[in-house]
Amino acid sequence: MNARDALGIAGSLLLLVGVFMPMVRVPVMGRLSYFEIAPEAGTVLALLAGLGMLLVNARQYRYLWIVGAASLGVAAFGLMRSGGGNRSGLVQSLTDMASRSAKLEWGLAVIAVAVVLLIVAGAGFGARRP
Repeated sequence: MNARDALGIAGSLLLLVGVFMPMVRVPVMGRLSYFEIAPEAGTVLALLAGLGMLLVNARQYRYLWIVGAASLGVAAFGLMRSGGGNRSGLVQSLTDMASRSAKLEWGLAVIAVAVVLLIVAGAGFGARRP
């Protein structure tokens, strides 16, 4: 196992685990994972983690940066779209109040580290030069 294998496997595993870690803490609702915030984006991130593992297994490291960049895009898009929807009246005011008191949790950092590891592995850092 070389350094790119280790970086790719670590990035893929962290991405897979990261979608289940707490992303935000809302006072009334408690801690919410990425799957609870944006289920569709969480599924895509889990699939990208699997794709990353397959690419490492096939030693196709040059494509890992694409998996990392796609994961970054999906994670950002999912977090931005998680508050969307048609709400009005009481539901809107409760949502606004909860979003003001929401706090980010450490699961977001796990996904960020996974993205960096995948991009570094795909960029060729850790590769042996003859």
